[in-house]
Amino acid sequence: MQDAIMWLRDTARKDPKVTFKRVLICTSNPAIPWELLVINEQHEPDGLGFLGTEVAVARWHLRSSITSLPAPPEQVMLRELAVIRAAL
Repeated sequence: MQDAIMWLRDTARKDPKVTFKRVLICTSNPAIPWELLVINEQHEPDGLGFLGTEVAVARWHLRSSITSLPAPPEQVMLRELAVIRAAL
C-alpha cells in the first residue's frame, strides 16, 4: 500500500495533469485503520503524514466469504446531503 501511495504521489508531482486527492480502499477487514497509515516514517518536509489527513479516504467493505459485494458505483445521485461541522 505504501509503495502504491508513494508512486501516485510522485506521478502527480511530475505530471500536472495527474491529481492525487482521493483513495478508495476495498477491504474485507473494516477494523484496519487505513486513515492512520503513515506514508513516510522519516517525516521529510514534503513527506505525507497520516493518509487520512493528506487525501480523502473512502472505504468499500467486502465480504470475507467467496461471494462478495459488487464493486462500488462510479457515481451516486444524492437527493439530500447533511453535514455536521465542529468548530474548534
